[in-house]
Amino acid sequence: MYRKLFFALLIHTFLFAQITISSKIDTAIATVGDQITLSVSVHYTDENTNITFPKISDELQNFSIIEQKSISPQKNANRYQQDFIFKIAVFDTGQVEVPSLTLAINGQSFADTRTEKHAISVVSILPPDEQVKPKDIKPPFPLPVIIPWDLLLLLLILLALSFLWYIVYKKWKKQKVLIPYDDKYTDPPHIIALRKLKEAATLPFTTEEEIMLAYTHISHILREYLEGRYFIRALEMPTRDIADNLDFVDIENTLQIKTIDLLQKLDIIKFAKQLPVISEKDNMIASAIAIINQTKTDNFLSQRSGLTELKEKLGK
Repeated sequence: MYRKLFFALLIHTFLFAQITISSKIDTAIATVGDQITLSVSVHYTDENTNITFPKISDELQNFSIIEQKSISPQKNANRYQQDFIFKIAVFDTGQVEVPSLTLAINGQSFADTRTEKHAISVVSILPPDEQVKPKDIKPPFPLPVIIPWDLLLLLLILLALSFLWYIVYKKWKKQKVLIPYDDKYTDPPHIIALRKLKEAATLPFTTEEEIMLAYTHISHILREYLEGRYFIRALEMPTRDIADNLDFVDIENTLQIKTIDLLQKLDIIKFAKQLPVISEKDNMIASAIAIINQTKTDNFLSQRSGLTELKEKLGK
């Protein structure tokens, strides 16, 4: 055991006999907050030597470390020199000591691998004067009263314009004349549909384009009638949605089936372009007329409560 200890001490002595450490500071007197430069130089012979400062934060805990940098080793003859620069600051006055810093040589630290200590005298930036007494608190600084005349003028103009607009609007609303509304100028949906079907019967029916146009017109008339009679958006719906909506209105089941069947036939002609025989045109117009006559209502205006409410609002 003693032999191992002896050899370890021998190796340590041989290794560190070849390493020298020196340090210095750029000033011995500083004021509060001044930057103090601490320079550390290490000389060694083995180029594989790795030097670190493992405890730098703890050892300089009373200082503010502003910057630290390591300069690459420089070879001079058979020795290497590596410099380390530490810029530190202290904010206490009096005698301050820069402690010795621990160096780690190839990851190992020993008692003799430390820098020397340095004393610094830190003085206040204010000269000592025992005659200076605390001054009274300054009174409030009188601020001039600034009136934003431009902003006030703009606000007054906006208020005046708003008031003028309100007066003109009230006067216009009081004097405006509503368009007179009379029920006698509004035909029920079945009258409109029957009149259009009568016109459709006279359309030319010879070319393919004329046939497609005629059936499209018949489909539009029937959908328009359903929309006006049952208040569903039949013009914007596919036939399957019209069938779903007719389940909730007052229409006999057989008439509903006939209506959907006719619309589906017209859809096949419009979209699948299956041209029927000429006689089918009269049959489809007759079917549409029969559906309209069996579903029409004579009490149309009383049923159309939405229109009555609209009339009341327009009359106010």
